[in-house]
Amino acid sequence: MAAPNAPLSTICQAARMHAPEILLVEDDDACAEALGEMLADGGHACVRARDPGEALLAIGDRPRIGLLLLDLHLPEMDGLRLLSELRTAAGQRGELLQAILCSGAAQFEDLDGAMRLGVSAFLPKPIERIALLNALTDAAGTWRSLERDRAVREGLAERFRQLEGGLATALREMAEIRAPLPAPAPPMRAIGAPGVDRAWEVLQSRRLVAEARALDRLLARHALDTVGWRVMLAMFEADANAGEASATNIALACGASASAGLRRIGDLADRGLLDRREDPGDGRRIMLRLTDTGRALCSDGIAALAAAAP
Repeated sequence: MAAPNAPLSTICQAARMHAPEILLVEDDDACAEALGEMLADGGHACVRARDPGEALLAIGDRPRIGLLLLDLHLPEMDGLRLLSELRTAAGQRGELLQAILCSGAAQFEDLDGAMRLGVSAFLPKPIERIALLNALTDAAGTWRSLERDRAVREGLAERFRQLEGGLATALREMAEIRAPLPAPAPPMRAIGAPGVDRAWEVLQSRRLVAEARALDRLLARHALDTVGWRVMLAMFEADANAGEASATNIALACGASASAGLRRIGDLADRGLLDRREDPGDGRRIMLRLTDTGRALCSDGIAALAAAAP
């Protein structure tokens, strides 16, 4: 899993790459062997449990389990009750678990209970290979989406905790700055302690210096100047709203002269960071859109600058 202070794009990618294991709960050895071969042919990692007790042990020992393939009729406990027990035993991961139930003799109340528990699919026995693999693909996609959202929420929570820690440090520094200085020994003249306004200016100066250094590193790494970076930021804002903007509007929005902005737009398009096209409604106007490379540059640059702020 990605580190909590990694960019959110990296956290999302790590969540997508993390493939879930399948917990197969089946008491019949022949059926379990046949299902295991189907899963292996489909490229799925599988761990088998013969009864509910083994299943509950496995869910606690193997945190990568994300999909459940359960027989509805098991010794000691039916599949629906076992699903509830597994979700409880998995703790916070329980709400992510996706279950596929299979049975050779399901009743209406079984199907109703499965729907109430949010079962991904209900497969009749004998199970067809295509039906099983399709159900697993759908369930895995749902699990990845939920896992990605969970990872992003945890990443944001960690960011907020870091910000709270930084704020606490800043408040302590302000308190130290406001504290009266000890009187120096003669013949030195006592110097009064700076007030809260001065302390705030000191903290702001630190922040500005850190941001300036981070911006210098960012511009050097991507061979950009300040006008080019402003063009990319203006396009990033347009990308989040209408998706594209006219070259004239972006040139004016970058804060430089229109000619300087248009020159940078041409350079950035030549580098593959922007796409240009003629406006079909007005042939005199050129429309701009960020490429995937340009969008990634902006996202990583903004994340780097945000992380540099003390």
